[in-house]
Amino acid sequence: MSETLKAVSLMGKRKARRESEFSAMLKRLWGNSSAAFGLALFLFLVLISILAPLIAPYDYTEMDLLNKFQLPSSRHWFGTDELGRDIFSRILYGGRFSLSISVLAVGFAMMMGLAIGSVAGYFGGRIDNLIMRFLDIIQSIPGILLTIAISAALGAGFDKTIIALSISHIPALARVLRASMMRVRKDEYMEAAESIGCGKIRQITRYLLPNSYAPMLVTITMMIASTVLETAALSYIGLGVQPPAPEWGALLSSAKNYMRYYPHTLIFPGIFIAMTVLSLNLFGDGLRDALDPRLKD
Repeated sequence: MSETLKAVSLMGKRKARRESEFSAMLKRLWGNSSAAFGLALFLFLVLISILAPLIAPYDYTEMDLLNKFQLPSSRHWFGTDELGRDIFSRILYGGRFSLSISVLAVGFAMMMGLAIGSVAGYFGGRIDNLIMRFLDIIQSIPGILLTIAISAALGAGFDKTIIALSISHIPALARVLRASMMRVRKDEYMEAAESIGCGKIRQITRYLLPNSYAPMLVTITMMIASTVLETAALSYIGLGVQPPAPEWGALLSSAKNYMRYYPHTLIFPGIFIAMTVLSLNLFGDGLRDALDPRLKD
């Protein structure tokens, strides 16, 4: 009985310490001006994409052949493309495709990575060895090459692009979580959880994951940024979201033939891609610093 009470007390102390560490991490994160700016910029891009129907002055499919290749003006803030479509409106709507594909692809990869990494990190032994060798096979193929191959096999489309992008990211997330869980699983509170009869699933979800997710958060943040570029790359070569959907990579692809004489058709979509990647990298760097154990008081 005393051993059980001691185990419960130990887990309670660990939970309180984790909450205090989380509060300290948030304080360090918001104290980092670069991270705060990056998060604010990313949320701004997400917000204007969500509100595109209210903000966009034109329908993104509306053509005006008499006003094609118009330079930026008060009527068309970012000018018009080869079909007279308003580039500003198309970029706003394009953010819905680029950002949602990137977030959903990383989200799906995260769920698969959580499941695979948790099993490998908790059980170890032969199960861990089998899983790791399988992930080695996947990671032996360059990520963008694997994505292109899967996308070409599945075909173009919104859902197929998400699947193609997510598969190449699963091994990295699974490995990060596995490494973190293997450090945590030998702590005293895990022995305490086992001593009071906690089941394996409860041990993983209740105690291991809450104390192992931090490195994975940083990886996810950086991964969304790289996935935005990969999404644009797939659309650029014709394997991602197809016209007339105004995905940012598709906008770059349609503008490449006119960049010499009408560079504005290429510059503005490129700026929004760069802003998205920059914002996530700034936030990811700040999050990594906030979670760095060496910075803890």
